Amino acid sequence: MGNCALVSYRPETIEQAGKKGFLRRLADRFNAGKGKKKRGPALDILFEADDFRLYIIELPYNRSEFGKTGIKGINRLNAEIEEICRVHNIMNCYAAYSEDLVPGFCRKNEFNGELLYRCLFMDIMGMVCSRRGTGIGDMDIAVVAGNDMQELKVFLEMLAPTARYLSLLTDSREKVEEIVDGLYEEYGLCIGVSEDPGTGLSDADVIVNLGNLKGRVSKAGFRKNVIFINYGVMDNLVVPSSGRLIQGIVAGLPGKISARIEPMGFGANEFAEILLLNKINRTDAAGADIELFKAISGEFRRCGMVIRNLRGAYDVLRL
Repeated sequence: MGNCALVSYRPETIEQAGKKGFLRRLADRFNAGKGKKKRGPALDILFEADDFRLYIIELPYNRSEFGKTGIKGINRLNAEIEEICRVHNIMNCYAAYSEDLVPGFCRKNEFNGELLYRCLFMDIMGMVCSRRGTGIGDMDIAVVAGNDMQELKVFLEMLAPTARYLSLLTDSREKVEEIVDGLYEEYGLCIGVSEDPGTGLSDADVIVNLGNLKGRVSKAGFRKNVIFINYGVMDNLVVPSSGRLIQGIVAGLPGKISARIEPMGFGANEFAEILLLNKINRTDAAGADIELFKAISGEFRRCGMVIRNLRGAYDVLRL
């Protein structure tokens, strides 16, 4: 298992940005002239669990100074950071913004929290059931299929062990036939399949949208207190006034991590995704698979994270 790191600048305030940068450069020149070693990157442990560590590598420059470093400074910085990564088994380094990249050792953070939102689907379902005072087996659940049949299979596989009333809306029965038959053989779960939104969604307590519902449904076609968990495309105006639309989550991080990462340009969901994918060694994860979803959900809890809030169409959502 390899470790990972976030790249950070030396802190600065707006007032310090010009003046202190100039003084720092003067000090560096003075120290260099006296034979003193220039400051290098600083290393700090932000999170550790099991044999995994996530570090912060703080550059010896603030942002305004970094832009004036020059090729010699960059080369020296690369050599120092490469040595830090070798000693501490750091396999991946991430910068929040593309303009902050130090050529040669770090990459722009490509994580946006969307995979985390998908992987925590069953955790979200648990929250919905808890707020409604019921269990998954007592709820009528409808899933709207998209074009990704592998993703559809994963979501249905997660629901199959506990769901009793499950229906599927698709634009083609032939596309989903193999998946539906396989789940029946494995779990004995009979999934009702429909190509008509009017009949496929009208009785659902929870609708999981993996596809495109825009322009296909109207507000009058749903149960009064229906809950949408949206991973696809839909118009929030079709949600009844007594219904709820879940569009995302807000991850709660352990300790004081949030206060450390926000000035660096990383959000809580992005950070959680970076940490978890590196911890399970799946940073190359492409597409959905059941083992990835289970691993992320399990590590999320083991690492002391929680779903702090659900996000609606515009703001934090109350179920």
